[in-house]
Amino acid sequence: MKPGDRVEVVGIFKTIANKTSTNLGIFRTVLIANNVYTLMSEVAAPTLTGDDIGLIKDFANREDCLDVLS
Repeated sequence: MKPGDRVEVVGIFKTIANKTSTNLGIFRTVLIANNVYTLMSEVAAPTLTGDDIGLIKDFANREDCLDVLS
């Protein structure tokens, strides 16, 4: 990758506090990256079929969808 490339980063966005920042409510943030993918115009858009969209909608209507994802 080079500067200006569009990328997709998978990781954890985390706040880090020190002794003085906890009283002020100001925290430093970091991104702990697991994977970095280069995005190209052809690859950036996912191809979803009608069946895929139906399955996504069915899953979204489940009452335990957050439990399944977590």
